[in-house]
Parts: sequence; C-alpha cells; structure tokens
Amino acid sequence: MKMSPHLLGVFLLVMIAASGCNTGSAVVTTTVPTAPTTVTTAHTTLAVGEPYRFFIHCGMRYIRNIDGRNWETDESPYDGVGPFPDELRQAFLDPNEAVSPVVLGSIEITAADTLVFRARNSGLTVVSHPTGANIPGCA
Repeated sequence: MKMSPHLLGVFLLVMIAASGCNTGSAVVTTTVPTAPTTVTTAHTTLAVGEPYRFFIHCGMRYIRNIDGRNWETDESPYDGVGPFPDELRQAFLDPNEAVSPVVLGSIEITAADTLVFRARNSGLTVVSHPTGANIPGCA
C-alpha cells in the first residue's frame, strides 16, 4: 500500500506528538540527524560515557527508558521555563536554538541506582535515580 506524502506527514506528526518530549536518546554514532527525534529505545546496558542527546524543551527533570527504567533528578539545571542557563547553552547541538534544544553529553550508570549525565563543553552534571513516578508527556 502506497501512502501519500500528506498522509505520511500527518502520521509522523502524530507519532512524534504521542511520544512526548524530553525523553532523550542514547546515541552510538556521531552522525547528527537532520531533525531531532523524541523516540527512545530500551537500553539494557550502557557503556561508560556513552554519547547521549538530552531533549530539553520541557526541562531536564526526567530521563526515560535507560536500562529499562525511568530516571528523575532532584536538582534539574533547567525546568523548562525562562531562558536557558549559559552553562547549559554551551552544550547545545545548535547554540542558536531558542525553543527545543538538544544538549549533547554522555550518560553513565555509576551505581545500581545512579545515572549521571555530563554535558559536553560544560561542567554541568545531572545525577538521577530510578523513579516509578508517572512522567508527564512533556517533562
């Protein structure tokens, strides 16, 4: 069955909207996609310092589906409101992005209940712990 370009576009928008935002994704290659995606896949293990793209449109409180778990930080460096901190902007994939930036960095599970995100080009570190909280669609 062939899908019209218009129908394909609508389908993709619905899929992106349904996936929520700020899920982040672990990245194995250094190829930069033409447009960021909010789809997250399950990861059973993470290498030390595995590259990670943190989608922060709605803040940096949650990381979804890493090692089969969702993670939450107590000290988010950005809550999704107001201007982006300079320390965070240094790690943006596109430093001029004003609405839905992607923060580049690395992610590591340092203990059974501790996940650490380290932003590139910055001293910014976000420490998270497993959560059973119901994560909002845009969180």
